[in-house]
Amino acid sequence: MKRCKYLAVIFVIGVMLANALPAGAQCTFVGQVIPRSVNDPYDHVRTVIDSLSLAHQATLGVKSGANPTQLLLELKRARDDYNCAATMVEKFESSVDMWINRTARHVYVSYNTVSQLYHKMASSLTQVLDQESKGQGPSLGRALDQATELSRSVEKSLEILGQAIVQAGEFPLVEWTDETLQAKQTGRLRIIESQRQNLMKQIEREFGLATVRTGPRPGPQPTLEVAAIVLYQFLSDRKRRSADSK
Repeated sequence: MKRCKYLAVIFVIGVMLANALPAGAQCTFVGQVIPRSVNDPYDHVRTVIDSLSLAHQATLGVKSGANPTQLLLELKRARDDYNCAATMVEKFESSVDMWINRTARHVYVSYNTVSQLYHKMASSLTQVLDQESKGQGPSLGRALDQATELSRSVEKSLEILGQAIVQAGEFPLVEWTDETLQAKQTGRLRIIESQRQNLMKQIEREFGLATVRTGPRPGPQPTLEVAAIVLYQFLSDRKRRSADSK
């Protein structure tokens, strides 16, 4: 019976994280990034896309049928990957540009929130495994309730992160009438056409040309993939003129 309880907890965690759990490489990517200006909207959005790609690629590693050891490993990698993504955007919080520092802060906090949730999941699973090994497993109801609540918290946090990513990719690139929260968009971007194309190619490379050009599909779709698609649609909207367009 205890074995069944234990497997039920593992199953719930695995299934609910199958489309949301990051599990990628260690945070060596940060050191490979070419130095970028914290006040340049183009550099800011390039970094946002880099961090988004890291988090999204990490989601592909988790399988709902993962064994306990593998699941624990993926949870810890998820924690580290999101912490890494937060580190990538952190420096842009010091930007003198209002839209860069505001949106960078939102993305940074969102990444950290998800990282902390995965840390709680790893700690919870470790506790279950330790108790199981001692023949003192928690009650099935309590264990499932905790696993479900943490999984739902991750889902909600990813939705908030997706919104933050879109804002961080759009607001700093838009030309505004002034530097206040009441400012209006002028219809132009603050980047030239070649930079615009570079950002679109970056998203195509990281998320797939067919995926971003097709747009959001009916039914379930990874939240961060949708964020990338929305950002791509924004960049491809020709109603918004590049800074060097007449």
